[in-house]
Amino acid sequence: MSKKSKWANTLFRLRLSLSLSNPFKNNILNKLSTVSKRYSFLTNKIKIITLFLILLSIAGCWDVSEIDRTRFPTYITFDQKADDAYLFSTKIPVLKEEAPEEVSNFKFSGPSLHTAFKDLQPRVMGKLSLAMLRIVIFSEAVAQEGLKPHLDFFLRDPIVPGNTLFAITPGRAEEIIDIEVAPTHNVGEYLELLFYGAVDDLILPEITLNDFFISLLTTGIDPIIPLLKYGEDDIEVKGVAIFKGDQMVGKLREKETRALVLLKEKNLKGEVEIKIEDEIVNYYIQNNRVKIEPDFKDGKLKFEIELTIDADVDEDTTFRRLIDSPLTIEELEQQLSSNLKREIYLLFDILQELKSDPIGLGQITRAKHFELYDPDDWIQDFSRAKIEVNINSRIRRLGIAT
Repeated sequence: MSKKSKWANTLFRLRLSLSLSNPFKNNILNKLSTVSKRYSFLTNKIKIITLFLILLSIAGCWDVSEIDRTRFPTYITFDQKADDAYLFSTKIPVLKEEAPEEVSNFKFSGPSLHTAFKDLQPRVMGKLSLAMLRIVIFSEAVAQEGLKPHLDFFLRDPIVPGNTLFAITPGRAEEIIDIEVAPTHNVGEYLELLFYGAVDDLILPEITLNDFFISLLTTGIDPIIPLLKYGEDDIEVKGVAIFKGDQMVGKLREKETRALVLLKEKNLKGEVEIKIEDEIVNYYIQNNRVKIEPDFKDGKLKFEIELTIDADVDEDTTFRRLIDSPLTIEELEQQLSSNLKREIYLLFDILQELKSDPIGLGQITRAKHFELYDPDDWIQDFSRAKIEVNINSRIRRLGIAT
């Protein structure tokens, strides 16, 4: 029995032996109670001090010298290679100030990333760690073959950040190693900022490692991955790749991608440019709300989509006066609605032909009307479904010039 238990037992016996009718005995009880509280406080204080000392010793386990001996790749590319092997490439920032180069370039190969990474380790001065990985780029050929064999490594390794970005490029992914982007030698950081800018401009939904895995493993929704186009000294975001399971089956251009973003996400902000004959109107979307209702009519699945847009006018090259012209404002709202509706119908034409559901209509149907969702026939039901889109655009602000 511990000392604390013996003390509690003794106190309990004393309480039983003493009668509350005697004031002297009451005084003894009060003193014993005070002693017990002080003992409990002292015990808790000792526990806190002990815990603090343990945490202090743990914090001292990681020192500066260990960080100096660690190398952090910021991106990894995947390409096909002969003999059932894959070619990988990466750039690793050099942390030493006296080093002649700011980054080290590496190409390595193997039947899997884990095996190739182990083979790369002896060539690197320091221990490799993926704790600072920003983006993984697959060639289109690898994506069409299927990404599951390559994803297991990222799923199991706890060091890999969950917000690591995924991307696909039409040609050889390794060619990025020869691109010298102007702002920085850290291509991983450059691409991360490039993606976030595209997300803010409604060019692209944010797709991270976690997002891809959730879509891949969730019933009723297919994954997507952004597409990159390499230039001589820059890199562009050029829409998204459409997947059916883990295999890439098609592409969306920027306008169809914008339609996809407006249907997948809520409370968005970003620019929308509309060309009207020879003139241009730029809207800034302040908010969007989406309501999707599945139904079954005339032996066919039907989706009614209601999209509400709140927008500002950022630019109108026709130089019309808007502030006292409600008819002109209504015309601008109708033009925004009709253009976005056309893009959404074009999006569904592509998705239904590819039999891919990145919006998650299957997930919505399964949640709202489980009796309409048949997992075995869902792909066919989706490809034949009738789509009805209604958009209500409202202009909130006109700018100080109007």
